[in-house]
Amino acid sequence: MLVLVTAMFVPAGAFAQATTGSAAVLVHVTQKPREGQAGFAVWVIMPNLVHRWEKQLVVFGPRFEGEGWWIEPMVGTFLDPGADSPVRPLVDIRGNLKSGRWSAFSILQVVRPEGGPDIAPYLEVNYNLTQKVLVGLETDNEFLPGPDTVSLGAHVGVAADDHLFVMAAFQKHRFGDDQFWIRLVWSVGKK
Repeated sequence: MLVLVTAMFVPAGAFAQATTGSAAVLVHVTQKPREGQAGFAVWVIMPNLVHRWEKQLVVFGPRFEGEGWWIEPMVGTFLDPGADSPVRPLVDIRGNLKSGRWSAFSILQVVRPEGGPDIAPYLEVNYNLTQKVLVGLETDNEFLPGPDTVSLGAHVGVAADDHLFVMAAFQKHRFGDDQFWIRLVWSVGKK
């Protein structure tokens, strides 16, 4: 396990010299749905510890799941004390599809700040090399009333245990600096 984590972080130094580095911490709490009922999901996210550590995202809502899929339509808010609008409500829909070694994860966020909507779609497609290691492609975009963010990148993820997942991603941006991301995802809940 140590070799896999080291192999994932060693390239970070090379990427970070030529790009903007960022880190995110995501906590995902779920209550598995009972037969014929919805479960419950909560995400608490610090989306950019490097540049905006005080900004947080909190969303909650029902969780629906079936064989090889789940979806969480949620509402919540960005809490950003340093922004002109420190509390920004949003709609956040997250989902996952899995078939064999392939999976896809998506997010659609719609935020209503002053000046118009902020629409942020994210999509990743993954291939599981083993039960604990995956590789994939991602696109992380933001369509604003002002300049947009459009990116495409590759990532490597390692499951440290049943609850902690670490992902390193390099994103090539059409507008702005390319970025190197480290994401720590901690999942808690009944499976």
